[in-house]
Amino acid sequence: MGRERLSSACFKLEKKKEEDESEDKALSVKAADVKKAIKNAKTDGTSVAELTILKQWLKLSNEKDDLSKTLKMKRNELTDAVVKKYAALTEDEIKTLVIQRKWLASIISGCEALMQTVTHRISSDVTTLVERYETTLPELAQDVTKYEDEVKGYLKEMGFNL
Repeated sequence: MGRERLSSACFKLEKKKEEDESEDKALSVKAADVKKAIKNAKTDGTSVAELTILKQWLKLSNEKDDLSKTLKMKRNELTDAVVKKYAALTEDEIKTLVIQRKWLASIISGCEALMQTVTHRISSDVTTLVERYETTLPELAQDVTKYEDEVKGYLKEMGFNL
């Protein structure tokens, strides 16, 4: 939830920056500069639309900063919880994690990959054999006899007697 809000705030902030940037020069804005611009808006003659954009940018920037801090805090809490859990693991739990979940899982996935490779190779070989031996020997013998008779007929027409 927090990560989504952070991503959303960053996206909105970047989109707003892109909209406000000129094509020639990248815009580098700091929160302090925006606060100063909002404070001096009346004396500088800033329009209402520009003032609204500045306030919106400042709001999104503050939201991004708050969410970044929250995310960092949550990551630290998670890291601390993992370290505490590691310290509390028994020898049997460690064996279960290492052997069954890590090694065994990788061995099983390797075996499955090997089986798929062998199955694919066998399937390919079978397909090749089917294509190679699609025509049976009696059919080939019949074709040879038919073509032999044709050749004999052509040779007879040319004057050769066999």
